[in-house]
Amino acid sequence: METYNKDIHGEVLHAYTYSQFYMRSVSLFYVLISVFAIVLPEYIDICDYFFTGSIILFSLWRIYRVHRNIVIACEKKILFNVPMGVPGWKNMAFFQSMYMSFDYDEIVGVSDDWAYLFLGERVDGGIVEAPIQIKFVSKENKRSIQEWIQKKKRENE
Repeated sequence: METYNKDIHGEVLHAYTYSQFYMRSVSLFYVLISVFAIVLPEYIDICDYFFTGSIILFSLWRIYRVHRNIVIACEKKILFNVPMGVPGWKNMAFFQSMYMSFDYDEIVGVSDDWAYLFLGERVDGGIVEAPIQIKFVSKENKRSIQEWIQKKKRENE
């Protein structure tokens, strides 16, 4: 896991985010949770300012995370945002974008539900699955990602 580095990955050629509908829906959901956390203490004595502040900070953090780049296609490699909970996911990923980088040549394909990236050779025992977060990327961007990977693979042959 690493952050983007121009010397290692090359110039950024394309950056992909979640679909606009998904980003707006998730953002609205967390805004509503924050509003509820602000209004709730007026009706229930158990809630305090720490509870309300924690919910608001968590909501802001989730809104921030949903608007970050999920896939960055560079000249030399392609970077995929590291999903939370993946072994080795660093605590620093809370505050900065952490990516898994792959050479274009080692990518074999993507799972049907866009939750895994297949790496390696198409032989028995030669394929490895890497978890990725592009399930909620728009269909146009998914197609563009596939076309970009194929184009870079052809250029490297």
